[in-house]
Amino acid sequence: MRAVVAIIVVGSAFFLWQGRMLIRQKRKKEWIVFTVSLLIAMALYISVGLHLSIPSPTEMIGNWLEPFIKPIVKWTEGGY
Repeated sequence: MRAVVAIIVVGSAFFLWQGRMLIRQKRKKEWIVFTVSLLIAMALYISVGLHLSIPSPTEMIGNWLEPFIKPIVKWTEGGY
């Protein structure tokens, strides 16, 4: 749990430091990209800190494509 708190504290401090600099320089697009990437990174680090299972990119792509591939596999095996 300490790791999660540390990730939140460090991420928030980094967000305030870098985010304020980007806002002062009126770089709105860079600020949005920075915010989104920081939130994604913090979510991944928190999930690692809590020992949550993170699917690999290959597994995620396989799950996304499964509804499209299943009928093709049935068709090629003579299931239709």
